[in-house]
Formats: sequence, C-alpha cells, structure tokens
Amino acid sequence: MRLTLRTLLAYLDDTLPPAAAREIGQKLAESPVAQELVSRIREVTRRRRIVAPSMSGDEINPNEMAEYLDNLLPSGAIEVVENVCLQSDIHLAEAAACHQILTMIGQPAAVSDEARRRMSDLVRTPESETAPQPELKSTPGLIPVPSFFSQRPLLARVLSVSAVVVGALVIVGLIWVSLKVPDRQVASREEEIFRPNVLPAESTDTAPPNIETVKPEIRPLPESTPAEMPAEESTTPAEAAKPADKKPEEEPTAEKPDEPKVEKPQPAAADTTPPPAKRETPATSDNAKAKPEAAPLPPAPPAEPMPVGAYSSTTGVLMRHERANQEWRRIAPRSVVNAQDALLCLPTYRAAVQLTDGFSVELVGETELSFLPPAEGSQVRVQLDRGRIVLGTNSDAATFQIDFLDQSWSITLKAPETVVGLELTAPWKPGKPAAHEGVIYLPRGEAEFRSGSRADQLGGPVQVRWSSTAGFRDRESLSMTPVWLDKEEFNILMLKASDNMQGTIHLNASAVLPLVESVGDARRETRMLAVQCLGAIGRLPALIDAMNTPDKREVRLEAIRALRQYMARGPAQEAALHDALVAKLKDRGENFLRLLHGFTDDEFKQRNTYDVLITLLDSSDLAVRELAIDNLTELAGKPANVNYSPDLRNENAINA
Repeated sequence: MRLTLRTLLAYLDDTLPPAAAREIGQKLAESPVAQELVSRIREVTRRRRIVAPSMSGDEINPNEMAEYLDNLLPSGAIEVVENVCLQSDIHLAEAAACHQILTMIGQPAAVSDEARRRMSDLVRTPESETAPQPELKSTPGLIPVPSFFSQRPLLARVLSVSAVVVGALVIVGLIWVSLKVPDRQVASREEEIFRPNVLPAESTDTAPPNIETVKPEIRPLPESTPAEMPAEESTTPAEAAKPADKKPEEEPTAEKPDEPKVEKPQPAAADTTPPPAKRETPATSDNAKAKPEAAPLPPAPPAEPMPVGAYSSTTGVLMRHERANQEWRRIAPRSVVNAQDALLCLPTYRAAVQLTDGFSVELVGETELSFLPPAEGSQVRVQLDRGRIVLGTNSDAATFQIDFLDQSWSITLKAPETVVGLELTAPWKPGKPAAHEGVIYLPRGEAEFRSGSRADQLGGPVQVRWSSTAGFRDRESLSMTPVWLDKEEFNILMLKASDNMQGTIHLNASAVLPLVESVGDARRETRMLAVQCLGAIGRLPALIDAMNTPDKREVRLEAIRALRQYMARGPAQEAALHDALVAKLKDRGENFLRLLHGFTDDEFKQRNTYDVLITLLDSSDLAVRELAIDNLTELAGKPANVNYSPDLRNENAINA
C-alpha cells in the first residue's frame, strides 16, 4: 500500500485493516518526511482560530474535498487536492478534521455490561426500589397520565402544573394587552411626546414610543432653491421650462466631478450657451474661444483599475493599502492585483504574485512594492520601496524594470532556470542620516543588467552591490547563496509563531488590533513577531507603547529596533516618528527621538555623552532606561561583571 495523504489520514484515524495498518506504520517509521507531516496534521487540527477555506474562488471547492474524502475522485484530481493540502495548512486541517469526523459517524459506542449496570445504578431512585405502583385505570374521556409523570413526587408534580398554568396565563395576558390598547390612548400619548408636524402623518405605530430613544426627525433644507438663486445664475428660458424631474441635471454643483462643465454662465454674452441637452458633453474648441475666462475643467475621473496579475500563494500574509482609510488589510489568495496597488508582505512570510505571460515576483519577508504599467522595452515594472523579491519567468527571456528612489534598473532573465533576487534595505546606523543599500543576487543562470549607461552581462553565481552614498561596486563572486532565495531562514519556533499569527489576521480586516493583542501573548516568539509586524505597517503609537512593556525586555528591544528601522527609511518617516512621539509623550518626545537616533562618532568620543546616559539609567521612565542602556551598550559594549536591568533600577548596578 502506498504512503499517501489519504492512507496516512486513515492510519491516524484507525480505519485501516490490521495488515495495511502495520505496513503503513512501518513506512511511517522509515520516512522523516511522513513523520513531519503527521506532526503538522496534529498541529493544524488543534490550532485555534484557523480560518475556513473560501466557498468560492478557491483551488478546491467543497464538492471536490467531499469526493476526495469519499474516494470518488480520479487519480489526477487526487494529486491536485493532495498537493494543495500539503502546501496550505487551511486545506490540510479541513481534510484531516473532516476525515476524522466521517470515521466517527455511524460507529456504535462500545459500552460494556459492567459500565451499563453501573450507569443504571446511578440513576435509580428510592421509589424504584419499593413495591411496584398499581397501574392507574384509564377513564374514558380523560387524557392518560404519562408514567414518568406519575412516578414523580407530589410536590414536583404540583409545581410543574403550576408553572405551566402561570406561564400560559402570562403569555395570554401579554397578547391581550398588546392587542387591546385603544387607538385613542395611543394617539393621546403620541401628542404628549411629539410636537406638531414632527411625527409623519402616515405613521401606524401602535405601541407607545420610548421617550429616551425616540428623537424628532430633523430634515435639512436643500442647499439651494430656485427662489434663492440669483438672477444671473439662472439658465436659459428653455432650461427653466424643463420638467421638474430633470431639474437636478440642470444644477451644476461641485459635488459632481464627472460633469465636464462646471463654470457659471456669463452674463450678457451667455445667451450663446449650448442647449441644455448638450451640457453633459465636453466643451468644444469654439466654446473655449468664446469663453476665455471660463473656469478650468475638473480633473478627469480615476481610470478603471488595470489588472496585472494575481496573488498566487495559498499560505502567507499579503496586505494591500487602502487609500480611503489609510490602513493595511489582508487580501485573500487568488485575489486580483491591479497596477498602482501598494502591497506589503509581513515579516517571516512569503507571497508570490503571478503576472501575465508566465512572469512572477515573489515577496520575501517585510517587503513593500507596487506594480506599474510596463514601460517600453520591459514586460514587468515594479516600484520597490523596501524588502526582498525573487524574479522568475517561464519564457525564454523576460525583462523586469525595478524603480526605487532615483534609480531605475533593468534586469533581463535569459532562461526559465535563471533565478534573480533583489534586496533593498535602509539599515539604521547610530547618529547617521538614512542611507539605502541594494544587492542583486544571481545564483544560477544568465541575466543582463542595465542602469543608465551601465550594462553588464551576468552569469551566476554573482552579485552586484549598490548604495545611495557610494553608488555601484564591482560585481563580486557569490560564494554563498542567501537562504531566503529558496526557503525560509527562521527557526522552527519562529515559523510556528508565524503560523499562529496567520490565523489571527483576518481577511479584509484591519490587522492592528490582532497585532496589538499578540504583543501580550504568552509565547516569546509570538510577541516579537507581533512587534515586527507593527513596525512593518508603520503603527507608531503601538510601537511607542511597546517600549514601556514591563518585564518583557525582548518586546522593548524589538520595538526600539522597529522604530529605528522605520526612521532609517528616510526623512519623511523620521518626521512622522517625531510627530508621533510629540503627540504621545508631549515634551518628552524630543528626548526619545534623540535617544532613538543614536550618537555620532564625535559624540562617541565625548565623556559627557556617557555621563548623561548613565544618569538616565535611573530615570522614572522604563523606556528611557531601556534606551539609555541600549545606547551605552552600542557605544562601549556590555561591561563585565555588571548586571543592570531596566526593570529593577538597581543602584549598585548603576554605580558599577
């Protein structure tokens, strides 16, 4: 018997024959991959808050999953379902849980005679041990009394009958009261509550309204009426004679940006205005010449979104920025990606975007980008803000244009087996302004790189480095391929935390509240990942609060690192951090920004810098103490035989 996902589920649910179970058990003991899959199945089925697969637009619809569990799918479809389950924790949990439930349906409960006798003894009452009660003779015309009711004590029977009678009387009374309220009494109560001309005449409410909840309806007057409009703003007599139902189309207001003509009619010479039926058409050149003083046309309405690809990953967390509410919201797998959409992949996750013609861009870790309409000479154009991407193609050649800051790089992949990774970072450096660094990795294959007048033919393994301060360096041999190009680079605990975090961030919902709640999680890795994600989406107030988390030093240090990383991205981010600190901490905001910014090499040589930082070790603010010891460690390293903790404020440690 083959070791497949379905046979493995049957083995775990103990539905295989003994011989097949022994065979599968032996194969399971010899296969580390199968053992890892068993651990994963048990973990995903016990995971809390795991979401259910989508009913539509998913790779596997519910009918296919049901046929797979019933062993009704053809072999080709079975492979597709199992591949999706192996790649997606959601579908794997669905298959395992449903298979376990189906094995329990129709199975009789195995109860021994001894257990059945003991359960019978537990419910035996004193009346059942006495002599049997004489049977009640049935009287014609009366309803026979059930045996279970006649065996109950007299007091219990009286109370039961009384409760039934009282309940019936209450229900009948409520119905009678609700139906027998005189209309005249209702009307008099309404007159006491409402003023004249407030309650609509067609109101048919029969119950008296609540005074505290019912408020008179105040209808605002229209912004402008025909009687209030000045004479010079009226249109032609033909327009005034139009029916009343077309009047809204004749009133040019600022609330209709899609109308091309919003200028006021000119006095005297305005008699030559086009007929009303043509007011919705754009102005002609003749009209433009006749009215040189006309107001400029409003901006054209936004163009329809242009799809460029789809989010093809079945796992991971990919966010899209909504301009309306300025929030990052998670999108579902297989969602359409449009041009100009700002996309963000959270830390520890991967998100692949499949573009047209077989091109792909995979976001790795904390990465923010947007796709733009392709320029001449390229098939894919990416605006990269930060992070790591992996470029791929299924065709013989594909040209990717990568734009960031003032740079525009063109990378042409020469074959499908070519793999190109690109990393753009802005590392924080104490006391120094923001500086960006970029690296192109080509572990295998051939590619052509162009930037301005520079053109290089690259053959892997090779790397090209660039910085915003020193420009390009000579290409170097790639001695070791970065781990993130092919697989995850985190330990098992961090990957488990990312799996748990994935279940808390819901689709099409704000991720702020789940992340803030996860900062207080009992697991260390989950707390750190939540702080990293808050830094990725730029939630500055939550990061400032995290710097004051007592007894959780790893949370404070991770919040400091995230704020410094956010500040290092550029002057705009540093200004935003300054405003957030001042709004949150008032006068102390400037000092916090100074400590977050760090100290330059010249300040490193000054004794006064150390004296100030050592004084701040005894500050009443936990975040200040943490920033002070962090800067001291950055400047001079951790001193030997000194065990200072910002949570304790030990005077001996400060003196040491």
